Amino acid sequence: IVRQRAKLSIAVSGGEPPSEFRIFTAGKVVTTKGVFLFDDAAAKSVMAEYQAHGIDLMVDYDHASLNSVSLDPAQSGKAAAWFNLEVRNGELWAVNVRWTPPANESLRNREWRFMSPAFEVGDDGRVTSLLNVAITNLPATRGLQPLMAASRKALNSMDPNLVKQALDALIAEDAEK
Repeated sequence: IVRQRAKLSIAVSGGEPPSEFRIFTAGKVVTTKGVFLFDDAAAKSVMAEYQAHGIDLMVDYDHASLNSVSLDPAQSGKAAAWFNLEVRNGELWAVNVRWTPPANESLRNREWRFMSPAFEVGDDGRVTSLLNVAITNLPATRGLQPLMAASRKALNSMDPNLVKQALDALIAEDAEK
């Protein structure tokens, strides 16, 4: 099996840093990095690897723990959270997510907005193992909602005309607008 590493981003909404979030939906996941498959075979492979390794998985900062070059080597392996895995209705979920105090604060301050799993895939594009998840600001999956939702006050003060223009641009796939 040819294995490739891939990173993509999945957003989770809510007012607090989540204690669980979906990593993969069931079926095909379309991203700027390609199309990946998370099916029953992928779920079995990912869970077998996770159980064989026998440790909690890490949320890091912007995939720094997987990069060979880091601006600050002391920060490259630093965890933002620790979590466990679970398969629910064919989807892969991070559960029992325990955020570190600095990550919790940075998420609340909206310094990080998206989640991004790093994983290995076979030559058929099927996910074979999950390496970790990162908090990031450069998601590969299109059309995501932020990890942390805007405040109710901010949502109530949005200009409805601008919201409509933004939605129309998304529907028309007009990145410039």
